[in-house]
Amino acid sequence: MRRKSKERGPQRQAIRPGAPTPVSQEAF
Repeated sequence: MRRKSKERGPQRQAIRPGAPTPVSQEAF
């Protein structure tokens, strides 16, 4: 579960660097 979050974390962060925390919670 943590490995998938790390792989989608950097990819989604580049799209929304202003809100990396809320995006990470939505991925779950």
